[in-house]
Amino acid sequence: PTATTTTTTTKPATTSNEPDTSNNDSLETEVITSIKNVASTAPQILKSPNEFFSTLGSFGKTSGALITSKWLTPEALEECTVFWDDGLRVMMRDLFRSYVFSRQPTRYRGKEWAALGWF
Repeated sequence: PTATTTTTTTKPATTSNEPDTSNNDSLETEVITSIKNVASTAPQILKSPNEFFSTLGSFGKTSGALITSKWLTPEALEECTVFWDDGLRVMMRDLFRSYVFSRQPTRYRGKEWAALGWF
């Protein structure tokens, strides 16, 4: 009797952390197309504003989908949160050092505190 062997190959499983490049490529293509559509209807904005705003809305939808899939990932949001949290800690540390370890003329006054509101 002869022995028969069969071999099977399995495709490596993809992890959920790997970006779907084919989806991003198609979304980028859709954004480029919608930009071209907006640019082509812009000269006719006075004649047909509805068409212009329709293409502008399409651009908003496609670019929003691209941003959501590419940049609003859990990892990116975590990095953003860490960035702002670290910045707040550094600013508070520097304010504390300036106030506690400085002479009276170098302490923050009302105008300086008001400017910090922008940050």
